Amino acid sequence: MSPRYHALDYLKILLVSGVVLAHAGLMSNHIPQWGYLVGNGLLRATVPTFALLTGAGLFHTMRRGRLRRWSAAMLSVYLIWCVIYAPIWLRDITGPAQLAQRLFFGPMHLWYLAAMLLATAILALVLHGAADAASGRRRVIATVLVTGLAGSFLQFAGFFGWLRLEGDEIRNGLFLIYPFAGLGYLLADWVERHGRDALPSAKVLWLGLAIVIALRLGEAMLDMAVFGTSLGTVPEFPPLAYGFSALLFLAFIRLEVPAPFVDLSTISAVTYLMHMGFILLLLHFGIRNPWLMFWGGLLLPMLIAVALPRLPWLGRRRAAPAPVPRQPE
Repeated sequence: MSPRYHALDYLKILLVSGVVLAHAGLMSNHIPQWGYLVGNGLLRATVPTFALLTGAGLFHTMRRGRLRRWSAAMLSVYLIWCVIYAPIWLRDITGPAQLAQRLFFGPMHLWYLAAMLLATAILALVLHGAADAASGRRRVIATVLVTGLAGSFLQFAGFFGWLRLEGDEIRNGLFLIYPFAGLGYLLADWVERHGRDALPSAKVLWLGLAIVIALRLGEAMLDMAVFGTSLGTVPEFPPLAYGFSALLFLAFIRLEVPAPFVDLSTISAVTYLMHMGFILLLLHFGIRNPWLMFWGGLLLPMLIAVALPRLPWLGRRRAAPAPVPRQPE
């Protein structure tokens, strides 16, 4: 049985906190310069890193023959939360075709679940019929490179006006989430074959991560100087984007931490699913302070997850697969 790296559970809490912070800042319409730098330099990497974590978990899910059950569980979670948020996003739907399109790409922050479902299907299709594990790895490497490069081209093409693209045509399961999920699958496969001790030392990984963080912040600073403060629209430099997520994942694997006394994977999942509702509720009551929105959107879902850990749509770690952004088992 593969070892469980408890540090990844703590990483999920860190990542979901970044997601909530980004949404609180955006929805408060209060983004200072430092917020732009942190948002474009670091926070925009949180969801792709979640995808990498999920892809790493999918490696073990597939090995254990649980992919169908995991996918069915995540699909049910996605559809249930689409219904829960329906009074908000359905107001902009004008017909059946637009409804189908929105469900395919995902409404609001639920786009990530829709994208992950598509990415999971692509990964399963890529691996289907592979002669052996090495052949499967080569297939994943090739498709990650092709879709990742295509996704980066679409970012640049949309930003500079080479092509007229909507957000869904860039931010989706094929061109954004699958390359990161596939990279996570490959990293988990490598660690499984060679062992954690074959990785560079923790000091080397954290030093590399610190360098990449500095470069990403420098990239965001340059973007701000050249293009102004247009959060989330300036294309990312691909080596820094993928390098950041990969190094963060590997650096946390190297951490030796005790097992958490609560289910952090479920807590991170609940927080991701619920935080937008609480942010909108605070806005409804006239609360626009970004820090109040952040703490409300973060802590209230966490309290619910701790108080009600057995809600049927959240799953249980040992009894059933759990929704993203928690790591599949």
